[in-house]
Amino acid sequence: MVTDGWEGATLSRLLTATYRDQTAIRAVPVLSVGSGYQAVGTADGIRHRSFGRSVASGVATAIAAYDAARSEGSPGCAPMAVLVGFSQGAAVAHGVAVELAKRSAVAAALLMGDPLQKPGADGVMGTGDGGEGVWRNPVGAFVSGVDDRSADAFYALADVRRMSVCHSRDPVCDFRAGTDISGHPHTTYLADSTKFQTSASTPPLQRTELAVLASTLRSDIRWATEKYNRAFGLTAI
Repeated sequence: MVTDGWEGATLSRLLTATYRDQTAIRAVPVLSVGSGYQAVGTADGIRHRSFGRSVASGVATAIAAYDAARSEGSPGCAPMAVLVGFSQGAAVAHGVAVELAKRSAVAAALLMGDPLQKPGADGVMGTGDGGEGVWRNPVGAFVSGVDDRSADAFYALADVRRMSVCHSRDPVCDFRAGTDISGHPHTTYLADSTKFQTSASTPPLQRTELAVLASTLRSDIRWATEKYNRAFGLTAI
């Protein structure tokens, strides 16, 4: 697996675990949003209400990266995308999924700590599965400069696999009274000690969150390959 490093530490850990010793998916490229994504920190995003602009730049840059990769393929090639996003990047993935779905070019999305999380929606898992993303809250959306009116479009996409993990009291995806304003739960995704938990009402599994998400992402990649092959009448060998 080769990346340009723009994916950050959390997603790098996930991608490394996903691709390790997996010859069947070795040729599947990882496309980063890259430097065109004008991500902002929490303080600046709130002070200048610039999260909305930041997310928009991420969506535009990701679509451009997809188009560039598509142009390098054979004429008529339309690669299937599997989107991965953490925190603000999860919100970017929402927008990218909606746009690529118009081209029938998105197969799956795997998210963590999503600020646009819809409580109990399709694919939402983890101890904070009943939580509401901070940007779905009218006050949170206003303070951050985010337009939340199309937040549900992502969940309405047909034939797209979704998995979104939220930790209880994470102020980004489980924004409510009693949330941990220190933000600590938001830093615990994929930690060695974090066991995967399907929901707040189920006990943790023996497998780690990292192992479960890496396995899910590999399955999503194979699913995307199958969708692509069916669309173009190809047979996997």
